[in-house]
Amino acid sequence: MNVENEVAALQQMSTGELRERYADVFGDEPRSRHKAYLIRKVAWRIQANAEGDLSERARRRAEELVVDAQQFPGRWNSGENERF
Repeated sequence: MNVENEVAALQQMSTGELRERYADVFGDEPRSRHKAYLIRKVAWRIQANAEGDLSERARRRAEELVVDAQQFPGRWNSGENERF
């Protein structure tokens, strides 16, 4: 099955099936029972496994953004940085 079909099939799964699929792809039981969250996480992992994960550079940049967001809460939600 290709990635697109696998991800599409997630939409048809029950929450219990999604939790099983999560455990398959992550190797650990999910803490969440939120269906949309499980679909998002499993879809991301399926795609990352098939196409490659983030580069080390992208991973470092993401970590920098998290630190920045923690140091300046509200900075990204205030609307002042919107470009549109």
